[in-house]
Amino acid sequence: LHNRFCLLPADTQAPADLLRHIAYHSVQPGEDGNLHLKGDRATMIRQPSDLTSLLPAIVCPTLFLRGQNSRNLSQEKLSQMLQACPQAHGVEIPDAGHHIFLDQPFFLDRPSVFLDIVTNYLHEKEIVTTADAERGQKERYKN
Repeated sequence: LHNRFCLLPADTQAPADLLRHIAYHSVQPGEDGNLHLKGDRATMIRQPSDLTSLLPAIVCPTLFLRGQNSRNLSQEKLSQMLQACPQAHGVEIPDAGHHIFLDQPFFLDRPSVFLDIVTNYLHEKEIVTTADAERGQKERYKN
């Protein structure tokens, strides 16, 4: 089973035993006796979409995480996303590719590291109330 399992994108620094564990728990026996993915297969075969044009509409604090070695999200693209989304902040995770939580298992072993990143970001940002966000949205569409 684990010989046929692969991540999308396939590049990862995750240990083989972790990938075997994910492979084992990603399938379930079907009524036909074959193994079937537990997740929605359509999410794995769709073509990537560029949603950059939607970023300016985000009015709440937003945190983008990027693995330092990611081939899916370049530093240049993250910079463009941050410019397009004024409420956003970006954090680069060292020695990780696209699969941050698999490439850096300290996130799983010590969730406080991830929570610290998120908590520090939220403390840096002024959290906007729903009314403020709606007001900001209306102002944006006036211009």
